[in-house]
Amino acid sequence: MNGEADILLVEDNRTDAELIAEALKDSGLSHRLDIVTDGAEAIKVLKEPEKPHLVLLDLNLPKKSGLEVLKVMKRSPKLSLIPTIILTNSKSKEDVAKCYRAHCNAYIRKPIGFDALLTVIESTIRFWLRTATLANEPPISKLTIRPPE
Repeated sequence: MNGEADILLVEDNRTDAELIAEALKDSGLSHRLDIVTDGAEAIKVLKEPEKPHLVLLDLNLPKKSGLEVLKVMKRSPKLSLIPTIILTNSKSKEDVAKCYRAHCNAYIRKPIGFDALLTVIESTIRFWLRTATLANEPPISKLTIRPPE
């Protein structure tokens, strides 16, 4: 592995997608980010040979919901080990329970404000791609941390 993490962001809200992409850029974490805007496209991308190291998944998506994408992923031997983080505005306890029952790795509510979002994104990425030992890949021990510009 070249030390660059592949991250799939599934987000239909353009503003949220841009803020998350900017937070990732500002975090200094070396990564390649693919953004798709609906659940059907996410499933299509996940069926490609190259798999992401991490999926950031919104719940309220067109075509197929984030919960449907999560269920497809966790039923698939080729996708089930990819850490899948629900990143949503939903505060519904029912949504939280459904996602954990469907085996999401974490449920994170999108914070308000860029600085708070930066902190959440950076800590999430650092944990899942530097600290945690993943079942499907060795940890990215050479993940480059660049200082913010």
